[in-house]
Amino acid sequence: MKIKELRDKTDNELLQLLQEQKKTVREMRFHAALRELKNVRDIRKTRKIIAQILSLLNQRKHAAKAS
Repeated sequence: MKIKELRDKTDNELLQLLQEQKKTVREMRFHAALRELKNVRDIRKTRKIIAQILSLLNQRKHAAKAS
């Protein structure tokens, strides 16, 4: 998912997506531990999306305070 796509979403959509991504990472980690996950690099990609979502939410929060 591109950062541009994330910027177009509302805060509630971002929070929902954040929960989904965290759940996905948790499941991937379990599958990786059981050696069932084919591509462990997907964990890194998902964590990057989580970081982008958190950054956007934080930026919006600080922008709202500054206004």
